[in-house]
Amino acid sequence: MVEQIAVIYAAPIPVGHHVEVRWYKKTRKSLLGGEKTEIREYQPVIRDMDTCVEYCSDFGFGASNMLSPYEPLPVTSGPDPDSNWNSY
Repeated sequence: MVEQIAVIYAAPIPVGHHVEVRWYKKTRKSLLGGEKTEIREYQPVIRDMDTCVEYCSDFGFGASNMLSPYEPLPVTSGPDPDSNWNSY
């Protein structure tokens, strides 16, 4: 089955390789005794079945001191002329 997915980390998989994609959920306990379950759609674990290399973000590996986005940025054809960036 051929399907395209978007991820927010580098996964240099050659064209034609077979991959396995797994999504995980993480449950954390809050300070007040409740639980929060989190699933990040754009951060699956990808395993290249031809080379046995696995690609993933730090989402499934406990606490991280880095901030990370929850979804990818949209792809555009060029810079936005109405943006606040100054050109020189």
